[in-house]
Amino acid sequence: MRGWRVAIAAAVILAAVGVGVWTAPRGGSADDPVVARVDATPIYRSDVEFQVLAVQAQSGVRYEGPAGEAVLRDLRRQALQTAIDRVLLAKEGQRRGYREQPGEVARLVEQIRRRVPEGTELSRQVRDRRFDAAIERLARLQAVGGDVVEEIRSGVRVTAAEVEQFYREHPQMFRVPASTEVEELRAASREQAAAALRRLRSGQGFLQVAQAYQGVNRVLVIEGGGDPREPYVRGARPGSIVGPVRVPEGYAVIRVVRQRPGRMLALSEVRDRIERQLRRQKEGEALARLLEGLRSRHKVEVLWKP
Repeated sequence: MRGWRVAIAAAVILAAVGVGVWTAPRGGSADDPVVARVDATPIYRSDVEFQVLAVQAQSGVRYEGPAGEAVLRDLRRQALQTAIDRVLLAKEGQRRGYREQPGEVARLVEQIRRRVPEGTELSRQVRDRRFDAAIERLARLQAVGGDVVEEIRSGVRVTAAEVEQFYREHPQMFRVPASTEVEELRAASREQAAAALRRLRSGQGFLQVAQAYQGVNRVLVIEGGGDPREPYVRGARPGSIVGPVRVPEGYAVIRVVRQRPGRMLALSEVRDRIERQLRRQKEGEALARLLEGLRSRHKVEVLWKP
């Protein structure tokens, strides 16, 4: 299938590209009504619900209650649009001459099933065979529509000049903030921490004092990260002892180990990352342009309002 990969993921909503063929198992019962059509190709309620459950399974979140129902409505609207786009891409794939390869649909069905996270509502319903027809429709659609997306991807180019321009125009993305490496001992109360601080200032060693508490913990305090330790350790010389400081674990007495100045990452360190980001952006823009054109050339009927 020209390297196409199936993924159940919220960010791409099951890749949002596979769509399909018109011989897929049919729905259309009272329990699984047609919710949209692209030309004569139906989209069923189960196609939408499978995708919504896939998003929840991937994120590990189940949306319940009034607030959760509002989120679910948005997810269903997005899933319905994605299902429509899948069909549009599959129709375009057929127009371009792409066809299912022998055994491809069966492989895709198996991949979709394997990628459902265990212990989720979706995995339970998949085991109960509720989504058999929806999974096969998805696999058939991906077998053709995925090739269109691969064609788009193969045509995207990112030049060295574009990478360099992005680096120059977004310096804040490549700045490593200053940080302070510290060791700290933690106490349950401010009074205990103050007692530890007095022992340290009397000349006792940090490790010796820490043994009477919860031992030594190493922490990296990032500039601008909202860490309550930052005002105490910013600019402090290595070896300095400060505190008591209120931290999430209680109260801390801190010894500064090392200051790490901030710096800009060199272009050579981030070139690949920038190129990947620009490539994804261009691929998304190219796909959006294609879908916009396809929507204008095909008849899309939405029969259900989530």
